[in-house]
Amino acid sequence: MNSRFVGCALGDQAGGLKHSTGVRIIAMSRHLLWAMGLWLGLMALPTGARATVDDSYVSRSGLQLWLRADSLSLSDGAAVSQWPDQSGNGNDAGQTLIANQPTYTAEALNGLPAIHFTAASKNYLTIADNPSLSFPQVSIVAVMRRASGTGAVVIAEKYNTTTIYGYSLRMSNATTAKFTTNSGGLSADAASDIYSLVEATYDQSNKNLYVNGVLGASTA
Repeated sequence: MNSRFVGCALGDQAGGLKHSTGVRIIAMSRHLLWAMGLWLGLMALPTGARATVDDSYVSRSGLQLWLRADSLSLSDGAAVSQWPDQSGNGNDAGQTLIANQPTYTAEALNGLPAIHFTAASKNYLTIADNPSLSFPQVSIVAVMRRASGTGAVVIAEKYNTTTIYGYSLRMSNATTAKFTTNSGGLSADAASDIYSLVEATYDQSNKNLYVNGVLGASTA
């Protein structure tokens, strides 16, 4: 049971990763996730994934978190203890427990690297609590692949019992992406075992969930 993550970003229109006072990225339950990137923030969303390493299409306005696998200089199979935030806000993701650290895959998609999270090792990364990751509106964009497993697995999640600013993007099963905020959630179909661009937005009124540029669910 595996997953890979190529990248992720977060911003203050519709963003963190999981823990009651911080963010947790790729919290593995019983499954594998490969991640290439994650964006979190209030920003203009790209309409599709790009094979080339070109960051000019990512708006910096409102960007609060940007994790990109190609920012790491590691050897294939190396453990990832820290994934530096590229947004400039210092929201670095890390894991001090060696047993729970994900690994680096040098060539995962179109020659680009990914971070590999496994269920057996309970791999996950966390981000310290930061006001920049708490906001009423959020956009989350992730390039990821779920290789196996059928149960729920977190891609990125933040919540705090003392604030309403909570959000979660996860795979609720092998083929379903789910986006949840304090006001409820919605789901969309997402193919298993292939890399997908998953985008979620929330503007305090409506939630939208896109998979590979196609609107899969909306509360509008």
